[in-house]
Amino acid sequence: MTDIQKTTDYDKFKTLAGNRHVRKSHVNELVAAISNRNLLEDLPIIINEHFEIIDGQHRLEAARSSGIPIFYTIVEGLGIDDVQMLNSTSLKWAMDDYIKSYALKGKSDYKKILSFAEENGTTLSMAGHLLAWDISGSSHGEQYRMP
Repeated sequence: MTDIQKTTDYDKFKTLAGNRHVRKSHVNELVAAISNRNLLEDLPIIINEHFEIIDGQHRLEAARSSGIPIFYTIVEGLGIDDVQMLNSTSLKWAMDDYIKSYALKGKSDYKKILSFAEENGTTLSMAGHLLAWDISGSSHGEQYRMP
């Protein structure tokens, strides 16, 4: 098991040459998310033995902006190739993923999207777009609305 440490000494960390620039807009989104639910302890940043950030530079800046501790773990031997591999293999959620997830959580509007897509032989994304407007005259005569 890797040892997880925490600090508010943000200046001990270094930017790894060749890494992407920190996007302030993403840092702001993270600050808002962290104020809602702080998962930084559960998702520590990864640094190498030189304290160069391999994964988590935006989380570090969000912690710095919020004045809260950042959690980190040291993995020796990592470099820019590992940064590129980690970032190139991340898969963002698509609209279909959100629709299915919210439907499974029991949200009725998203269940309607699933039903509409199945009944009309369309994709979830298309059903979501179509149902974003008030559409009447469906096969059941109902009016579907997105929240």
